[in-house]
Amino acid sequence: MKVSVSGPPGVGKSTLGKYLAENHGLNSQDLDQLVESHAGRKIEEIFQHDGEQVFRKFEADTLESLDASTDVLTLGGGALTTTITRRAARKRGLVMGLEAPIETIQKRLETSNSERPLLADSDSLGALLSERKDSYASVDISLDAV
Repeated sequence: MKVSVSGPPGVGKSTLGKYLAENHGLNSQDLDQLVESHAGRKIEEIFQHDGEQVFRKFEADTLESLDASTDVLTLGGGALTTTITRRAARKRGLVMGLEAPIETIQKRLETSNSERPLLADSDSLGALLSERKDSYASVDISLDAV
């Protein structure tokens, strides 16, 4: 069975994907990395120069073109906010969501060295989680990632 892992930025999606690949012999890929490869530039650059809508189009196109060899696909934090990407993830198989308290996510983001275009300041995390609440709830199964 194919699994797509969703959840807010900093919840541990990439960590889980790497764990499953290394410890269970599964093929795991990260949708954000695939988008960067297909677009030929970093996500931050796409957001800065073209905006979120263009990034979401890259994201949906990349997901739809993914071959069947990927067992576990870690989605970007906002991937399920669009209908087309949500459908494509469901078409692949099980959509799993990771959840954690906002304080836990904030601590993880503070120690992360990756860029988060929609999280320019710490106050924006709560707003982002609230805005995406329904998207994160649209998964088939949720797991506590604390």
